[in-house]
Amino acid sequence: MLLTACSKSKNDPIPEKYDPAKPPEITDFTPKAGKVYTEITINGKNFNPEADKNYITIGASFGAKIKSASVTKLVFELPPSAATGKIECMAITTNLSAVSSSDFTLMSSWTRQNVSFPGTVRTGQISFHFPLELYKISIFLEMSL
Repeated sequence: MLLTACSKSKNDPIPEKYDPAKPPEITDFTPKAGKVYTEITINGKNFNPEADKNYITIGASFGAKIKSASVTKLVFELPPSAATGKIECMAITTNLSAVSSSDFTLMSSWTRQNVSFPGTVRTGQISFHFPLELYKISIFLEMSL
């Protein structure tokens, strides 16, 4: 006769489960700064593991697109409406929320485009992108007749 048994070690972590009666908790997020469309990871506790059941705002932004969700981690893309400020995560089904202890810093981005017309005019354009506005400045670099 052969007998076998299995047991859990006292040191094995207990998997966390989502409890809708408790609010989520943000323990950290990375990166601490970034541009629009940067992927951000929030670590914490008691997030709804269904991505579409969480709502994230940064500063005065609208909801961010959540790419993946688990009870301890949310990954999302920084929306164009984002602003520097606290990250807030709300469980849509319960309206319970958590706010980060530190601010996320939105970095402005700019792009440079050069346009050439051989033998006549050269222009350059620099676009500065801020969270809610787009400024375009055209600069004539060289002109020949």
